[in-house]
Amino acid sequence: MRASLIAAASVAIALAAPLGALVAAPTPGSGPYVAVVPPWRDADAVIARAGGAPLLPFRAPFGALVEGGPDLPRRLVAAGAWTVLDGATLAMICGVSK
Repeated sequence: MRASLIAAASVAIALAAPLGALVAAPTPGSGPYVAVVPPWRDADAVIARAGGAPLLPFRAPFGALVEGGPDLPRRLVAAGAWTVLDGATLAMICGVSK
């Protein structure tokens, strides 16, 4: 039992470290951005409060593609987003390259 808990904790730490670094990374550029919003918040309201504009008429359960200038990431987080990723980071995660 104890060995299972130690193994589970080790896996959680190993997975959380890279994710934490990605989430904490600054969002350079001027967009587009992916706003990651908790499911209990209305993503459209968070985007509107931040002064952003959705780029697509639909969104993923936890995220929305938005634009709104270089200071939009700060405004989105202040409005309730968990984090904001820039388009280049999203492309890298998805394996897209120029």
